[in-house]
Amino acid sequence: MSGHKMIKQYTNVFKQADKHQQEKQMKLICYAGENDEVPFLEYMEKYKLESMDSDNEVEHKVKHILHIKDVLIYLLQHKGSYNLSMTEQYKGREIGILKIQESDTLVRIGFYTVVGEEIILLDAFDKPKKYGNKAKGKEVNKMIQEALDIFEAYKDDYLKNRKFVPIPFEV
Repeated sequence: MSGHKMIKQYTNVFKQADKHQQEKQMKLICYAGENDEVPFLEYMEKYKLESMDSDNEVEHKVKHILHIKDVLIYLLQHKGSYNLSMTEQYKGREIGILKIQESDTLVRIGFYTVVGEEIILLDAFDKPKKYGNKAKGKEVNKMIQEALDIFEAYKDDYLKNRKFVPIPFEV
């Protein structure tokens, strides 16, 4: 038994490597405003399961929630790139738009990537699918520009105050 004392103590390099990977891994977080509201989570509230929802409504909401979650994980795996098939970056803007098609709804999630560190989910909105006519198209484009202005303001506020909450699921 006395032989055990002779064994050299080794550093657990595996633990060190895991710790390094965790520290290096990008984080997916949600912007929080000065009044502690979290616009992205506020948007997600519409998918909240209610006791009066029909089975069909519950299935529909759960499908949407899980699809959005999958797309967010995909974005994280691709380090918040603005150059994916499902992301878009508008000229002169430092934010990305994550485009998700949910049946007849086009979900748009504004995000900002701090390269190599974090992806901040700013807010989301539903974009109408069908324009119908030129006037409607103009109206939708105006809505998008207003949303982009809001996303930019949230991004600027985040960079100044660094207030956020973690994404409420395991990635």
